[in-house]
Amino acid sequence: MDDAKTIKDVYDHWNIPYQRGKDGEYVEEIHLVVTDTGYINYLDNESIFYDNSYPMEELFCFGDIIIEFSNSIRDAKKIIEMFEIYSKKYHQPNTEFVKECYNAFRELGYSDLVTRCIVNGVLISLYHDNTFDKFNFREYFVLWVCVNPLKILSEEHYMPDAFAKVTFWEDHTGTIQLCYSEFENYSLQVLDAIYARKNNVIFHKCSYCNGYFIERNGNNKKFCSNCKNIHSDLKSDDFRKAYRKAYKTMQQRAKRYENAGKDYFEYSSKYNEPFESEALSKQDLYREKGDITGYIKFLEELKTKYKPTKGGQTNETT
Repeated sequence: MDDAKTIKDVYDHWNIPYQRGKDGEYVEEIHLVVTDTGYINYLDNESIFYDNSYPMEELFCFGDIIIEFSNSIRDAKKIIEMFEIYSKKYHQPNTEFVKECYNAFRELGYSDLVTRCIVNGVLISLYHDNTFDKFNFREYFVLWVCVNPLKILSEEHYMPDAFAKVTFWEDHTGTIQLCYSEFENYSLQVLDAIYARKNNVIFHKCSYCNGYFIERNGNNKKFCSNCKNIHSDLKSDDFRKAYRKAYKTMQQRAKRYENAGKDYFEYSSKYNEPFESEALSKQDLYREKGDITGYIKFLEELKTKYKPTKGGQTNETT
């Protein structure tokens, strides 16, 4: 990346528009303003990414950006499949790819800010590889999503020189604001880590879904907001408890596989996902019968079935 000093250089390399108007005035694609409590991302209606179905402003608290990136692990399969399609559809990135990629992430529920930085990160990585057929997106995705906020906040992080352009401006009250106008995903996460640490943001890992969440009221340290009600129901549901116990075993297997330097997502797709699908598909059937013993036995058989043999195959014992 010796000859690319800004995001604009990367866009120019791929002949993707990064300017507006006949005078060639450059669009600052990301208008991220730092406030006392978080960030404001202003959407530019002249940007090639602009979609009027979304609000013109996005509000973030410190730590929200790291959470969004960290929890994207839940969409791993969808995202990897999406890029496998792109690798067949496009030889190298162009304007059509950028817009399609942006829209796909937005439809998955990602913010405009994070989505643009994901797109920028992909364009930067492809700058080295030149074409999609040489781009290892699985490896890139692992590096991008395996951001443990509990770890990143315990380390010293400094903003990279490139792709983190900072400007200063004065708002209508005369207050000096910081505006970050060029990012890719790594520099955005580092920025949020710096401000989250500075503002004593506390992160926790949900005991139910393993996603990360921010402690906002001081009394919830175990479950994210999406899983509070699930946990409440879980206390009185032996079938869900049995499933979660079995699923944790499957997750531990996948983690050991990853720690051995192998592909976590490939393992999860081959063993954990089909286990999850079969286990949940029969849960209501056993619940209707009131047969918790039978369901536990069924789960044990499934764990054996979806445990790789020495040859790497599934045990088809059920």
